[in-house]
Formats: sequence, C-alpha cells, structure tokens
Amino acid sequence: MGRVRGGARGDGAVEPGDRLSAGGLSALLGAALLAGCGIFSSATPTIKSRSVEIEVAQGANQDSPIAIDIVYVYDPQLVTQLTQMTAHDWFLKRGQIRQAFPSGFDLTSFELVPGQKGPVETIPSASTDAIAAFVFADYAADGTHRARIDAIEHVLIALGDKDFVVQPPRAAAK
Repeated sequence: MGRVRGGARGDGAVEPGDRLSAGGLSALLGAALLAGCGIFSSATPTIKSRSVEIEVAQGANQDSPIAIDIVYVYDPQLVTQLTQMTAHDWFLKRGQIRQAFPSGFDLTSFELVPGQKGPVETIPSASTDAIAAFVFADYAADGTHRARIDAIEHVLIALGDKDFVVQPPRAAAK
C-alpha cells in the first residue's frame, strides 16, 4: 500500500516503497468509520410532510384574500435565511431568492378568500427530498406569518383573523 505525497513532484504520485504508518492507517480507518456513520455526511433527512390542508376563517385578513406559499427547500443556506424571514419579506423578495437559489426550492402557491376551505395538497413526490418546508401567509396585519411544517406528516393550516396556526387535520385528530 502506498502513500500519496505532495513533495517536489507535486503530482501526488505514489512511490512504490512508501508505506502508511500504523498511526496513519488508524487515522484513515477512523475517518472512514466516522464517514460511514454519517458524522461527516452531508445527507440530511427528508421532510415528513405528506399532505397539507388549508382552511380560512370567516372575516380573516380583514375580510380579504390571503396568499399562501408552501416552500420546499433543498439548500441548507436557504433554510437559514427563511427561518429568519417574515412572510412580508418572503413575498417581496421571492423573485430575488429564486434568482439566488434557482434550484434551491420548490414552491406551491394558493390564494384563498375568507370562509374558503382549500384543497388537500399532497406533497409532490420530488419535494419529499427537501430538507425543510415552510408556510408563508401574506396577511395585512403585522407579524411573522411563517411556520415550518417539515416535521408534521399531515398538516392543517388554519388561517385566522390576524395569523394562522399549524395543527393536525381535524379528521385525523378524532
């Protein structure tokens, strides 16, 4: 077994007489074991969400339609940004974010009126490989109006007067 060197030749060639020391071999095997256990792995668990249901209360959002975006995120840097972003910022910067992260997320958008029950949205199969999922609701009232939903298998987004809550669907809760 040879050892890769970056000496004067600089080509990383393995010299026939070179050998790994016992310590070097132990370090190499240890790193391989840790990588196999996932400690150095970049793989991130996929989202648990499988369906999303939306209900809008009568008179919600000052009796005005509410835009809803469900964002399935594939880029860890974008997850960090979205966890700090309000819905107002999301809707203002959505186009810029798409340019900065062209393959970093998928998006499903709705616009619902007060009193409406939205369709049950089955999470697209490609989106189940996302590392995070967020809901943004464009309310007229001040507030964050953002929730992370990737840890919930079946989600009900209940849009109220000035904000929303995320909970298990009522049918599943019985």
